[in-house]
Amino acid sequence: MTDPKPTPFVPASFMMLYNDAPVLVDGRMGRLYGACKPVDGRLLVSFRGGACGSFPASDVRFLLDTPLAMCHAARWLATRAGWDMRWITTAPSWERVETDKGPVWKLSYGNNALYVTDVPGISDLTDPAEALAAACVAVGGAS
Repeated sequence: MTDPKPTPFVPASFMMLYNDAPVLVDGRMGRLYGACKPVDGRLLVSFRGGACGSFPASDVRFLLDTPLAMCHAARWLATRAGWDMRWITTAPSWERVETDKGPVWKLSYGNNALYVTDVPGISDLTDPAEALAAACVAVGGAS
């Protein structure tokens, strides 16, 4: 029997999470959904059912397992790339495209396009969530 494939994630310390964002706290507590906000250098996570806790940002993972989570991460990546997303209500598209040099992942909105090619192994990834997580971690880790 094989273990189920883990859900791609981005460290929550990279971005502000929206209300009811899918987060995993430290892996020990199972899959917990909640709202997350920074308080005194830690992340306050309020879970469904009223429970809450304060955790170091390094213990909270933003799961990319819903379309809304993917949109949120794509907007964050676009902002990190220098795009002004303040007045845009939709997320940029994230897709795998074929080029003359092989498959690459592309973030695009309007006339803006960012081809993600410098993340090691990203061109081999076929799952959009895995590729977006890899791109976010590469960009977030560079800050």
